[in-house]
Amino acid sequence: DGKIRFLCMNLQKRTCVISLSDLHKFHKLDQSILFTGHREILNAYYRHLFHMVKFVVYSKVFNRPEKFKFLKILRAQMTDEEQTLLFFNWRSGYGKEWENEENKFFTEYKMIHNIELKDFQYSKEGKIYNSENDLYKEFPNLAEENRDKMFEFVERNKKRNG
Repeated sequence: DGKIRFLCMNLQKRTCVISLSDLHKFHKLDQSILFTGHREILNAYYRHLFHMVKFVVYSKVFNRPEKFKFLKILRAQMTDEEQTLLFFNWRSGYGKEWENEENKFFTEYKMIHNIELKDFQYSKEGKIYNSENDLYKEFPNLAEENRDKMFEFVERNKKRNG
């Protein structure tokens, strides 16, 4: 039917249906389409999360290994679905500060480490991301040597196949 169904799109696990062509235009989507019925809650949630991450990353109190440790603990509190929604929030442009020239909260600090390709369900029209390489295209500043470490499913597949 040319639609993609996301089971992770809202807090009650109901299905949100969006056309594949609309998903390829994230920057033009109204955030209310992606976060149907929960925008008020999710906006506050991701705003607070962003400021916690920013505080840790730019803190002069913590050294680099401590920053990674604290952010890993914070990320562990997030479900895979929350991390997937965070990715969509960033990709839609509303959470653009998560990953840009100044902030590398995804590529360096792995705040979306636990998203999976299977979380991007698809219809007969096609997949949004066919492989991790398609996901990497979203992060042009990601160094080649860091690609295998960005997403947990890639690390897991490498161990399994390697």
